Amino acid sequence: MFSYDSKTASLRQTWTSIKEREMHRGKVGYSGFTIEALYNTFIQTTPRIGFWLDNSSQTPQKTAETILKSNKPI
Repeated sequence: MFSYDSKTASLRQTWTSIKEREMHRGKVGYSGFTIEALYNTFIQTTPRIGFWLDNSSQTPQKTAETILKSNKPI
């Protein structure tokens, strides 16, 4: 049986970048609450474990590279 280390990376975009992305989607991803309210609740209630990254302005490849190159425990 294989054993793997469990590590956590939280991708934390700004609420404004999430809102901008949602405006250009062909469907609604958030209903019943505002993006700002969900974001604030997440930030205030989620324990800061692992590596947190604001990837608002990064491509998926750059995000992956940043996580893999990070010296912080993930």
